Amino acid sequence: MTEVNGDHAQDIENHVRAYIDGYCGALWQYVTQGRTIDYDALGYWKFPFLMIGGEDHSCSVSIFDEASFDAMVKPGYEAYYRDGWDGSVKLHSLNVTLASSSVGFAETTGSRYRADGSVNSSWSCLYMLRRTQQGWKHVGVDAALPPRRISDWGDWLVSVAMDEA
Repeated sequence: MTEVNGDHAQDIENHVRAYIDGYCGALWQYVTQGRTIDYDALGYWKFPFLMIGGEDHSCSVSIFDEASFDAMVKPGYEAYYRDGWDGSVKLHSLNVTLASSSVGFAETTGSRYRADGSVNSSWSCLYMLRRTQQGWKHVGVDAALPPRRISDWGDWLVSVAMDEA
């Protein structure tokens, strides 16, 4: 896959950085104050949303609407909070690859921290994004371990496009 437009890649990078801060901030307010997460106001997703998970040779694929996504994520953040998460997060890496002017991938790694500076938990995710009239939206995430290579997704996208030709 090649970079179609540097502006699109920068737009995705900006979107993902805002997503990490905004969504983790909303989750922090949920675990500390019981505030409802307003997914529409945050505006990061296009539901239904594809979630790929698993470890080693196992794989799970789920499609979530907003309510089921919310119900799946909240218990994890409640556990991070019980384990000392202080609301801080750090994005360690962010690499954007464009498949086209309207489809992109963002490979990320990052951590959540405790007040003493120790790592509470870490993530490695590949976010799948689609450009809409409202901007870039998350349409899926691959959180399987070990992470898949971006070229694997690129090869798959090319094969899908060729099937339709």
